[in-house]
Amino acid sequence: MLGDARGHDVAQHLDPELLTGWRTWLHLTIQWTHLVAFALWLGFTAGTLLLGIMPRLDHLLYSSWILFLVLLATGTYNMEWSAGISETPSPLLLPLLERIPYGVTYTVVLAVKLALYVLILLFTLFITALHLRHRVDETRLRKIFLICGLSLGMMITLMTAVVLFYHEVADLWPTRLHSLGGVMGPEGPRGQNPVSPAIPSPNDFLLLASRETWINIGLRWVHLLGFGLWLGGIGVALVFGRVSPRRFLMYSWIVLITQGLSGIASMDRWTPFYLPPYVRNL
Repeated sequence: MLGDARGHDVAQHLDPELLTGWRTWLHLTIQWTHLVAFALWLGFTAGTLLLGIMPRLDHLLYSSWILFLVLLATGTYNMEWSAGISETPSPLLLPLLERIPYGVTYTVVLAVKLALYVLILLFTLFITALHLRHRVDETRLRKIFLICGLSLGMMITLMTAVVLFYHEVADLWPTRLHSLGGVMGPEGPRGQNPVSPAIPSPNDFLLLASRETWINIGLRWVHLLGFGLWLGGIGVALVFGRVSPRRFLMYSWIVLITQGLSGIASMDRWTPFYLPPYVRNL
């Protein structure tokens, strides 16, 4: 079972030295591209609104469509090779995924995230059609696009945090989560839960009833939002300009402090070692 959960570990396709294989760097580059594209899209919506920049609506729409294409291409790869389960997380494979620990659960939360992406695509298409037909005033249409984009962006970031949480759950099963003591010590993984082969693989959402779960998800969500708003805000200010230096600095400091605090709070919870990853512990 544990081997199934780790079926997509890229290390299985590489040399023993993880960072020496070209597939590792291809894998990391695609993930990096996906993360940067999403951060820039968040900047073109939420960052534009929060920084008070007033670019032309067609520039926002064209930029969004380009980033959507990048997200589609990189996201398709990630869904196949970066999944937390050995099989492709497709709703068409649910009978097969039921035999994988948290296979169905992971697939469902990923499907919700993809549904939000589709909703954003349809919404952007609707705004583009209205803009091309000049049925609504551009200023009003731009405001609707930015406000809805901010709301949908926050929802997608939250679902991304949930997907990452269940990615960790599926990868570690039957070991406990890092935040609950499932960490690596000198003798090997700690906090393992003995699981009888007679017990069916877990595929439920009971973990979402835990306070610790939502602390994990909340920290991931805030950290992802902080990164997206910081990088995206810089990108939108660089591309469109016309932003107040005072407002830009205040915006930058707020998101940097938010990301820093969430990062510090997450170090102990996310780290798979029994010692915190501080330099003094080397």
